[in-house]
Amino acid sequence: MSKPSHSRIFIRYKGNVCDFMWADVTKDGTVVIGLVETGKDSTRAIWDAKLGELRPGGFIEAQSIENPKTSFHASGFYKMTTRIGISPNTIDRCTIVGPPLEEIVEPRRMMEVLLPNKLRVSSKKPSERDIVLDATEFPTRPLRCTISCMSKLKFHEIVNLHQRFVSTSEVEFTHALESITQTWAFTLRVSREDKFIANIYHLFVPGEIKWGNNQYLI
Repeated sequence: MSKPSHSRIFIRYKGNVCDFMWADVTKDGTVVIGLVETGKDSTRAIWDAKLGELRPGGFIEAQSIENPKTSFHASGFYKMTTRIGISPNTIDRCTIVGPPLEEIVEPRRMMEVLLPNKLRVSSKKPSERDIVLDATEFPTRPLRCTISCMSKLKFHEIVNLHQRFVSTSEVEFTHALESITQTWAFTLRVSREDKFIANIYHLFVPGEIKWGNNQYLI
């Protein structure tokens, strides 16, 4: 079930192998994840412990770079390439604060990805280093991928007990990537809660947002 520390992640869907994501584990234990699909990202919503839910207009977003990615640092600071701020003088890379990676034992959701209604058929053939998430037996329903971090022992326990990685899944398929101390599970699944399929990718990173300095100065 586990794979080397660098992988491309594909989805086998409707008889095709489709591009999805890539993941890399750096020497310092940082796990970097990005979509293969090119383009710019935009922020739809932010949850702040003091300010509540913020929608566009409640925060400032600088022009995004191409090919966004998220870096999960071992320290517990998870950095996205999106640059946002609560005021013009606080714009910085979006940073989400979570637990240090080595402290995560039980499965913790690190990222949720809602897949669009059309997936791009890949021009590349998966290698032995890569992950292929198989949706061949899935019903024709919206797809999402839950990326979870946990201890290596806990991952193998779940697999050996034939348990599901996500309680709301109707059906799921999981492969994993190992970092220095943890296992990162990529769970392609159909959720009981999903009714509509989006036309673009939607990503969610749970945790507490860390704004730049002087965040409440306007």
